[in-house]
Amino acid sequence: MNPSVLPLHPTESVRFILRKHPIVFMSLGFLAFIFACIEWTLFYFRDIFPIQSGIFWLVFFLLFLSFLLLLFVLVLREILHIVIFTNERVFAIRASSLLEHEIHESPLSHVTSIHADVRGSAEALFHCGTITIQNTDPSEDIVFSYCPDAIDITRQIHERMSQDLPAKS
Repeated sequence: MNPSVLPLHPTESVRFILRKHPIVFMSLGFLAFIFACIEWTLFYFRDIFPIQSGIFWLVFFLLFLSFLLLLFVLVLREILHIVIFTNERVFAIRASSLLEHEIHESPLSHVTSIHADVRGSAEALFHCGTITIQNTDPSEDIVFSYCPDAIDITRQIHERMSQDLPAKS
């Protein structure tokens, strides 16, 4: 996503753009494998079903297209989930559907804490974790899961915030 689409102030500059770790797509690959097995089973046992050949191929093709659309939407949702840190604000962009995005914005002065959690063997193995950005209003908290190198990025964000916030005072 191009950060220039965001409503940035003239004095504001982008510091970090956080994207999901590619391990997220492993679960989507598993879903693709399961669906391919179902499609292969339908194709292999097509003579068992008491329907005409033309109808079978139509249903087969429609199932395949619907799966591709579902997979496209799921991949797009994960790709478009982004957190952007500027020197003044934090933006969390999440695709809630195919054509609809939610953008949450919070000034850095309202951020009370940022911490990272690495839970489970998969997150430890692939060096990813969950970054939680807590605000003064608990309903505005931002949780960003499967962030690559979450602990290191959290440390870098703390360093940048300590440089940016005193400059505003």
